[in-house]
Amino acid sequence: MLLQAPADLLWNGGIGTYVKHSQESNADVGDRANDNVRIDGNKLRAKVVGEGGNLGFTQLGRIEYALNGGGINTDAVDNSGGVDCSDHEVNLKIFMQYLKEQGQIKSEEERNTQLQSLTEEVNTAVLHNNYTQSLALSLDKIRNNEEAEVFSDLATRLEEIGLLNPTSEALPKTKDVLGRKQGYTRPELAILLAYSKMSMFNGLLGSDYLDNEFALEYLREYYPHELRTRYSEHLNGHPLRREIIATMITNHVVDQSGASICFRLARRHNTELIDVVPHYLMYDRILNGEVLRAGIYALDNKMPAQKQYALLLELESALTTMCDWAMRQGDAADPSCIPTMQEQLREYRTLLSSILTPDQWRECRTRAETLTEYGLDTETAMELVSLPYLDNFIPLVQLQEKTGEKLYPLAETMAEAMQNMQLKTILEGLDQVPLRDRWDRRSNRLLKSRFQQEVFSLIEEVMRSCNGNIDTLLSRQRPAFMRYKRYIKMLHEGSHATFHPYMVILDQLQKIVQ
Repeated sequence: MLLQAPADLLWNGGIGTYVKHSQESNADVGDRANDNVRIDGNKLRAKVVGEGGNLGFTQLGRIEYALNGGGINTDAVDNSGGVDCSDHEVNLKIFMQYLKEQGQIKSEEERNTQLQSLTEEVNTAVLHNNYTQSLALSLDKIRNNEEAEVFSDLATRLEEIGLLNPTSEALPKTKDVLGRKQGYTRPELAILLAYSKMSMFNGLLGSDYLDNEFALEYLREYYPHELRTRYSEHLNGHPLRREIIATMITNHVVDQSGASICFRLARRHNTELIDVVPHYLMYDRILNGEVLRAGIYALDNKMPAQKQYALLLELESALTTMCDWAMRQGDAADPSCIPTMQEQLREYRTLLSSILTPDQWRECRTRAETLTEYGLDTETAMELVSLPYLDNFIPLVQLQEKTGEKLYPLAETMAEAMQNMQLKTILEGLDQVPLRDRWDRRSNRLLKSRFQQEVFSLIEEVMRSCNGNIDTLLSRQRPAFMRYKRYIKMLHEGSHATFHPYMVILDQLQKIVQ
């Protein structure tokens, strides 16, 4: 049978359901016309499937095929271009009608001519949305392979708020997911991505954030360039203004960060999903995220995809760390701070050569040279390779605000404090502790954040009462510091399979800071 032939790609663009799960009957499928040609997901030998039509597979058929190594999304992902294009068409026609009512467009002929002129730009926007949504699934698949529990928790949360019915969407139970080597499959992650977007969209629509000037920028971005230039004073008059902004922000955040990141931050800080969004958007702007992603996208078919994924994950990791720290400190997301913080980030990056160890700085330079060989410009390459070293940036900016000191002496004190407290050794040691379950993973993250918090408290105390001289503080706390060093030495003397030694060391570090 043709459907069982080995192939690189199976493209389904017709009507009918041609693949089911081996435990589903043809009656379950409900497409009698194709009963004689339908096959089971475990019989399909194409490497990749593209679903251009609706319901070419049952969802269980997709999952069975994916569990057997096949590459597949869902029909909703693969043919979303048509829906997206229709949304643009309808929204632009509504806006044109509004402009006619305002006397800005005089005739139906003028309206049609203007609409036709927008075709290419709308096509580009639709294709970009499809690109980033599919990419989001690829990145989530990597995250899921490392920590499927987060996605399982997300599914539970979506069910608790009454949005997701896991049975109707063929989502497996938590124990079944965690029993697999690969966790969730791509078609299952596509479901979680869709419902995550619904959750964020609903939250945004019910908030006053959409009336914020920063959020209104996403409305302007939705319009093709010609419209937002010619009718700039009328853009906010669109009857569906709030829905468009909510959709734009939702796609922007979820397609970049994935289904689980904002959920995880909201859970960690005991807040609502919508409260994470302003932080994410602000720090994305500070990091120049749009330009960095465009640079990575431009490397398609020049750089191996896995390396592109790694760069994108580093960007999202840096963003998550910044949001996490700011939310932990109770900072509000203030877009007016963006230009100042962008300048501070530029300054901080120039200090990296003196903050990092020689080996780290050498690695940065080597990675940047490799990226330029692939075709990136030098500035973008350096911004990308510096991402793993930005964990301390937001805390340093906050210390600068508290102490009034320049960034350079603060960064120097930070480097000296990290060396004295052997923070690098501690963090590397934490990464060596086996992570057997979600409790171990959460303990790992908690201990890392607590160590970093205590070191920055130490730096603040050094700047406040010791004129920036860390030796003065350590001399004052000599007994506690000597005990701390003994504990570190004991840590070096053997490998540790639990977090217990680190808890003792953290307690001793807190005594030094006190």
